[in-house]
Amino acid sequence: MSNGVSLNCGTYEDYKLRAYIGYTNSNWETADLPVKIVVEPGEAEITVSYNSITNKLTVSATSRYLYGTFDIYIDGALAFDDVAIERYLNTMQFLASWLPDNITQNLTHTIKVVYNPSDKDNAYVASDYEGAFDFTAKRNIIDGDKSISFCKGTSVFVPGQDTLLAGDEITAYAGLPDFRYWVITDSKGNDVELEFISGDMNSQKIIFIMPEFDMNIDYVCQFEIDRQEAIEGCGCLCHNDNPIVQFFWRIILFFMNLFHIENVCDCGYPHGS
Repeated sequence: MSNGVSLNCGTYEDYKLRAYIGYTNSNWETADLPVKIVVEPGEAEITVSYNSITNKLTVSATSRYLYGTFDIYIDGALAFDDVAIERYLNTMQFLASWLPDNITQNLTHTIKVVYNPSDKDNAYVASDYEGAFDFTAKRNIIDGDKSISFCKGTSVFVPGQDTLLAGDEITAYAGLPDFRYWVITDSKGNDVELEFISGDMNSQKIIFIMPEFDMNIDYVCQFEIDRQEAIEGCGCLCHNDNPIVQFFWRIILFFMNLFHIENVCDCGYPHGS
């Protein structure tokens, strides 16, 4: 066998090795010895990752010399059949979009990757991969009418537009100076308890961990508290909850507006506010 010969994977028994076995009369004595050559393929490692923000599933192999295809099973069901993988630098990658049937819960999904070898494979093989990845549901914050500044980590966050995941670090700052306390509920209006990193429900700036559900966030200012206390102590008909009283009050209010009569209640706020 001469220098520079490249062998594919396999077993070779028809090669001989020339050996120098002695030195006689200023000459080397040689013999051709039979040798058995076994060329074994390298093992390409398969890895899997999933990005819950982009919904991208990535399957990678550590060698770019695989010519077969992949079958990918998620939760025991065939999700991608006989897919080819693209060569990327010194590796190979398969990138695809995937979403579970239930996109509202954080769940761990099992994955199995089966490599279907090709006749062209002569340097590397790949064993089946079995593992799991986490799906984190996207969450949303719905803010109220008052000024609130949000950040996700160190980046500005716009409610209803940017993507949030449960576990994200969220900063909220109430913009009105007479802030008193936060009002935070789930999408059904139920009060919730947040995991605070900084501040509490009475702090104008809070940093908390995004919970595993959509949430509504607003806050109460001192002028609202003063207004409510004033209304509760006012005996004007405009604050009466009786339907009959409210009917007659609407008639009175109509004529007040018609003749531009001052529309200020004894409590100091506009009638009916």
